[in-house]
This record gives sequence, structure tokens and C-alpha cells, in this order.
Amino acid sequence: MPDGRFPIKKGTESISSFPRPHNVSSLKRFLGMIGYFREYNRYMSQCSTHLPSLLRQKASFAQSDQHETEFQDLKSSLLSKDITLYQPNWDGDFQVHTDASKAGCGAMLAQKHNGTLQPVRFASKAVTPTVSRWPTAHQELLPSNGLSSNFAITS
Repeated sequence: MPDGRFPIKKGTESISSFPRPHNVSSLKRFLGMIGYFREYNRYMSQCSTHLPSLLRQKASFAQSDQHETEFQDLKSSLLSKDITLYQPNWDGDFQVHTDASKAGCGAMLAQKHNGTLQPVRFASKAVTPTVSRWPTAHQELLPSNGLSSNFAITS
């Protein structure tokens, strides 16, 4: 596609109609569907901090308002109209933009297209409690954060 890539319509329709998870199995299905479209969501790690906590072995499946808000935010983030990823120009220069916070690290692989910086791919990852105490610059440069493996792009 010359104008970019978008999440497949069948997938986004499945996510938009997905009911609120009522047990661990349905939550795993929802998080799996959302994870499939991870590259389109620039805030994936920040948007999914509370729901995965319900998957812990000793956690009860009692959902709070935070869980419901996060569920709705994750759904709406993939249904947004501004989640176009542009095709990479292999002859052009790439730029990597990173950001980190106490919640997670994020990165955007981008290129200039018609004078405007356009995203090619997003990656994000929640950080461990230990890493969350590091200075932001150290978090952004953390080589083992797994973000680089999320940038595997093939022509």
C-alpha cells in the first residue's frame, strides 16, 4: 500500500465487539488479540499495566474501575483513525525516537516522507520495578529492553 498500513478490518471489528472479559480465559484471548496489533499502538505498555495483573496465579479476578478503563482504552487505541504505519523506504534514512517513564519504554521507528516524519513501526515494553527506578536516559538506552527485536521489518 503506498499510503501506509492499517490494522486489518476483521481484527479491529473483533476487538471492538469483544465483551468485557469475565474470566482469565477471556482476558487472555483479549490480550492476545490486542498484542497481535502491538506495532500499531504507540502506548501499548502504558495502556496495559492493570489487566495483566489479573493473570497472576494468586490474583482474584475481581475487576476494578481501573481494569474497565484500561480495557476500553486498549480497544479505542486500535480503533483510532490515526494509526497508520508507513511503508519503509529502504534507500532512505531511518530515525529512532525513544521515550521512557516509570511505567514503560517506548520507541518509534520513523522516516521522513514528503517532508513529514511518519511512523514505520512502534514498540513498547513495560519495565520492571528495578528498572523503573533508573534515570530516564538509562531506561531509553537499555539494550535488553526487547524493543529492538520488535523492529524486525522485512521488505
